[in-house]
Amino acid sequence: MKLGEKLPFPASLQVDYERPSIYHLDDYGKKTKEATKDEKAAQEKMRPSTSFFRDSVKRFLHNPVATTCFVIMILLILTVIIMTFVDPYKYDHQLSEDAYDGTYNYLLPFQYSDTEKALIAQGQYVFPHIFGTDGAGRDFFARVLCGTAVSLCVGFFAAVIVLVIGSVYGSVSGYLGGKVDLIMMRIVDVIYSLPDIVLIILISVVLHQAFLTANIGIFTKLGPGMVSIFIVFALLYWVGMARLVRGQVLSLKEQEYVLASRSIGGSPWFIIKKHLLPNSMSVIIISAGLEIPSAIFTESFLSFLGLGVNAPMASLGSLASEGEPSIRAYPYLIFIPAITICFIVLCLNLIGDGLRDAFDPKLQR
Repeated sequence: MKLGEKLPFPASLQVDYERPSIYHLDDYGKKTKEATKDEKAAQEKMRPSTSFFRDSVKRFLHNPVATTCFVIMILLILTVIIMTFVDPYKYDHQLSEDAYDGTYNYLLPFQYSDTEKALIAQGQYVFPHIFGTDGAGRDFFARVLCGTAVSLCVGFFAAVIVLVIGSVYGSVSGYLGGKVDLIMMRIVDVIYSLPDIVLIILISVVLHQAFLTANIGIFTKLGPGMVSIFIVFALLYWVGMARLVRGQVLSLKEQEYVLASRSIGGSPWFIIKKHLLPNSMSVIIISAGLEIPSAIFTESFLSFLGLGVNAPMASLGSLASEGEPSIRAYPYLIFIPAITICFIVLCLNLIGDGLRDAFDPKLQR
């Protein structure tokens, strides 16, 4: 074969660029017949375009356990909101005061007092006591709804605090590096070593004296114990998130797109906001999701010890504490809030595991 002579085209499939179709070619490059639709589809190797968040949500929805728990939590939140307006009984309303007797004290679930039985006999409708009443004649279902709302608010409040403070602090420390990172991480180490329960007790004692002399609206109603829990969450619980985000930012800031943004004059805050935090979102979502059940369990534990909300407001931990003395005669007073705590924490932990599996980049296909 002479130099420069064209070789025969050996491929069996080639694309005719003049016509956007695929043809079978023989050994000499001549067209034989047009390829079928299945043969054309076999040449398409591209995956449909999608975003990281959309792909992660799709993976989360394919997890049946996490999706079921997520739906259950949504239904639980809607139930608390709707029943708060539907239930005629209030968490702090003592029904025995209306009847001027003690017939409302310690009613079993779906049991009526003598006064309510007389009203039913007259043809009036009386809303049932779904979980009975406690020793003070208060509807226990209304108090469980109030306790569930308080515990969920504490959990979501802690997650928001952890997400905001921890992500900002960790991203700034990781991006600046050097001595700034060294000082900021030593501050994190000091905060991490502080005992949270001791701080809650100390802050509660200090706030108790302030609340006796001043009326601060909703904070007075919550009590010094609950306010001190919020303060300690804001002071201590974000350090784990900060460490995770810092480690993620240390690896991301060496990428080419960060160098390109820096070369065209991007400020540090612009790079953190537009590049580093969005690409660390998987770590942020996972850590915030797992923080909610931890905060709910901590609040319930402290409320059981008497460091939670002020009476008559209730949380699940305080309800379990109030029902503990009568566990032999009326076990439902402690079992119902305890089971509710376990159920909420279990569902939120399973949702957190599902978020971890869905948003972890190492598990993306």
